[in-house]
Amino acid sequence: MWYLKAKNLLEGIGAVELKIARAVFVFREKNKTGTSGLIAVLSLYVDDGLLFGDPADPRFQRVKVKVDSTFNIKHWKSLGPEPVKYLGMQWQTFVEDKAVSLCIHMDEYIDGLKEKSLNPKGESDRPLDAEELAQYRSLLAKARWPVNRVAPELAYGVSALAQLNTNKVGEVTVNHAKELDKLVQRLKMLKNSGGARLNLRKLDLERLVCLTYFDASFAQEEGMKSQCGMFSLLTDQDVVNRQVLGDLVEYESSTIRRVVRSTMAAESAALSKSLDRQLYLRLMVETLLYGQPELQDKDWRTALRIPGILVTDAKSLYDNLQKDGSLPAERQTLLDVLVAKELIEQNCISIRWLPNAHQFADFLTKPEVVTPNLQVFLRQRIVSLVPTQAQADDEAHRLELRRGQRQRAKERKEARRTR
Repeated sequence: MWYLKAKNLLEGIGAVELKIARAVFVFREKNKTGTSGLIAVLSLYVDDGLLFGDPADPRFQRVKVKVDSTFNIKHWKSLGPEPVKYLGMQWQTFVEDKAVSLCIHMDEYIDGLKEKSLNPKGESDRPLDAEELAQYRSLLAKARWPVNRVAPELAYGVSALAQLNTNKVGEVTVNHAKELDKLVQRLKMLKNSGGARLNLRKLDLERLVCLTYFDASFAQEEGMKSQCGMFSLLTDQDVVNRQVLGDLVEYESSTIRRVVRSTMAAESAALSKSLDRQLYLRLMVETLLYGQPELQDKDWRTALRIPGILVTDAKSLYDNLQKDGSLPAERQTLLDVLVAKELIEQNCISIRWLPNAHQFADFLTKPEVVTPNLQVFLRQRIVSLVPTQAQADDEAHRLELRRGQRQRAKERKEARRTR
């Protein structure tokens, strides 16, 4: 097997494979701890690979020579301003604020998608026939690939369309096909406007924190299903005090697979999934930077060096996690809350509440909800857990409007009673 042969060869020249991520190898300097001991990271995919390191570091150059001689590599492709194809994506570097950043995009692939390739005829509620359904299924799969990698703005739309049964004629209609055509058009427009790309900017590796926004919508999908969203990024620990740079690492929009009977239950399901994914991400980053921690003798979650913050806009869930007192009645919801609460008390994670306008995961649970704050992050990679004065004023205005709406509704209700 190629993988086993490659593994043996790499270990023979000093590489260590990550136990939590097969085919990812790290070269470290012996007797040196921390990020200063990290020399290179090699990620393999079949017979292709990416070697990361500082070209100006002599240690990295020696590692590259060892890899070259071991595998007899005929041609190296160095990342630079010109795109390099790898796994269907284009990788390139750019200079911003005198620092080299990495850009990952799928422009060529997106350009190859055909607009209005379905263009079904008939009434909007007419079910697609077998041939149309096959075309729909194919286009959905093609659109889903770039959306789930470089276009988070469209992740909810793809997830909503993917929930339909595409293996049997009857559920997917002309209206769904038109929505898919619109989604492909939006993907192309997003790419043409400079979006649909991940720009990873340089961060201080000694001050990393993992920030995970999560959200849920209850019983709003077809079949009364509930949706959850998760949006994780790495940023600087000063994010709790001011605006800093952040790099998007992972995002997802998906249905909640278990039965939930309330908004609280949906939010706790999103919490459980996001917490699990964040813990793995933090473990992965720590393993890359500092070496593999011991996972057997103690609770590894409480020993993680990379701090983690969860962000929610669900005040009731936040209060349950922060205060002693009443607990949810639903058993699974109770377990989700208790697990997270224990980790908060052990200082393994912290939880923050932010108003809806600052919730980055909101757009992963509802159609077309990309807030101005999220737009700033997606375009400039700037994030903060402290609202600016303008943002605070805007949120206060929103609260005042909502209070006015509630007061008017109350007055109308009282007026009907007195008639």
